[in-house]
Amino acid sequence: MTYNYKTSIDKRIINVLLSLIFIVFLTYFIINKGFSPWRYSVIITIIGIYVLSKKSSLKPNVNLFLFCCLGALCVTTSYYLFNRFSAFPIEDNKFLSRLINQYLWFIPFLLLPSIFHYSQFKIQNMYFIFLFLSLLALIFNIIKITQLGFDRNAFAMFFNPVIDYDIGVSALSIIALILSLHFKGKLSYWCLLISTSALLTIMLHGSRGAWLGLPLVILLTFITFHKENLYKCSLIFSMFLIFLSINALIPNSPIFSRFTNLQNDYQSIQDNQFQNSTGVRLLLWKNSLTLFQSQPIMGVGVYGIEQSNDVLFAEKKLPQSFQHQHNIVFHEMAAHGILGLAGLLGTFAAALLFFGKHWFSRNPNIKTLSCTGLAFLSYHFCAGMTEHYLFFVDNTYLFYLITASLISLILAELKSS
Repeated sequence: MTYNYKTSIDKRIINVLLSLIFIVFLTYFIINKGFSPWRYSVIITIIGIYVLSKKSSLKPNVNLFLFCCLGALCVTTSYYLFNRFSAFPIEDNKFLSRLINQYLWFIPFLLLPSIFHYSQFKIQNMYFIFLFLSLLALIFNIIKITQLGFDRNAFAMFFNPVIDYDIGVSALSIIALILSLHFKGKLSYWCLLISTSALLTIMLHGSRGAWLGLPLVILLTFITFHKENLYKCSLIFSMFLIFLSINALIPNSPIFSRFTNLQNDYQSIQDNQFQNSTGVRLLLWKNSLTLFQSQPIMGVGVYGIEQSNDVLFAEKKLPQSFQHQHNIVFHEMAAHGILGLAGLLGTFAAALLFFGKHWFSRNPNIKTLSCTGLAFLSYHFCAGMTEHYLFFVDNTYLFYLITASLISLILAELKSS
């Protein structure tokens, strides 16, 4: 597989700009530096308008439209129609408004199929981009582990919140891992080793919620590639097995100590003590159902959740007042009712159905991109069972940008073939 360099200058420039959007934004994410994602949507919009002016358009299909727009239609629109912003306190207004308006910045992703098709941005571009990002993630996190040791509290203070960082970086490494199975040659083995090592390094942070989707990702990867790439699949499995075996032999292992903590949490809950990681989540989820029953159609709003948790904190049922419910489903039920829940599930379903439809394509590029999309979405949905990563703008932008890009690459590939 080689690049076609006989393209016009403007197409090369667009290729470079697209690569920079991925590299710059995701590099900021990996090194834990905040950056306003809306800037990238503005650049994508400008590129999209230019491509459309060249009369080179590729219409987004229904799945991409629903994926990009349901959040804005089901969440953002309701706040404007019913003036729900007025409930926000002055000190939190900027942050909460940004949280609600973030869904508007995903609408320009509808232009990605046309942009990818016109510029001939291919799966090879993604391969090199995510190989670089995995290497960066591996080096950066080895340095941080060296500096901070295996102190879970130190990780939590530096990354804050560490679980959302771990979910995002693990998802990026998963993409590189799957692409390494698609491509051939020595570089693909380096990509496999680097991306798997990055995943294992992130596991040392001890974020249990970031581990939930990994078995499903490995299963999807094995089903997709075991026939043509059994050796690489075996290598991945062996690396995980060796990693877990070493951790099992280490006293107070950063991996297995978290399972011990889970057992301790369970015992405390049996004694009606909920002041621990697991117990707090159970209380928050139970409270979500109560809030949903009080406002089932539109929910109590994002600030309504915080107000409710303030009460639980004052009653000493929670160790602090949480701004979200540590679960994407329960949070949407409580915050935005049936409307928000439909938007959330519809967003996942639209993309999952699209990737599932093309998973067994005879085109190897489409097959790999579909597997990547299924793994990426499945991983995020599993991780969302213990954490509401959509509460954090950078995580949400990462989720939407990559999923929309994978759908758009498939649409462009279908058009080309």
